[in-house]
Amino acid sequence: MKYPIAVLTLALAVCGASCTKKTTLQESQEGDVIPQARPIVRLLEAVKNSDVEALKTVWSEHLISQVNPSGADELWKKILDSYKQVFEKEFGEYEITDFKFEFKGDVEKGKVVIIFRDEKEPDLLVVKEGNEWKVNER
Repeated sequence: MKYPIAVLTLALAVCGASCTKKTTLQESQEGDVIPQARPIVRLLEAVKNSDVEALKTVWSEHLISQVNPSGADELWKKILDSYKQVFEKEFGEYEITDFKFEFKGDVEKGKVVIIFRDEKEPDLLVVKEGNEWKVNER
């Protein structure tokens, strides 16, 4: 799956410095997902619900400074529309529970492997900012 210009991207619970961890979403409850995948869950939900404010919470500060440094709401709406088009084409009608995730990395950064209905999608880079994981890729 190819992503538009302004694009995407689970704390190591008990894994130590490096691990692979899998989870399946249950009823779109972010708390049931390993932390590194939470920004991706928020992305999927934001697009599904056309929620610009939720979309803004997904990205790392570094990525925001590159994609929308002014924070213009109109640009966020365009980004959301781009994702809606891509997700409609790639996923059609989806439920959050259609996705599974794997994380490969360490306590500060890594990549999330996305599996949609048993089909692997491109990995997304994530980074930990403070206590939260954020997508760090465009």
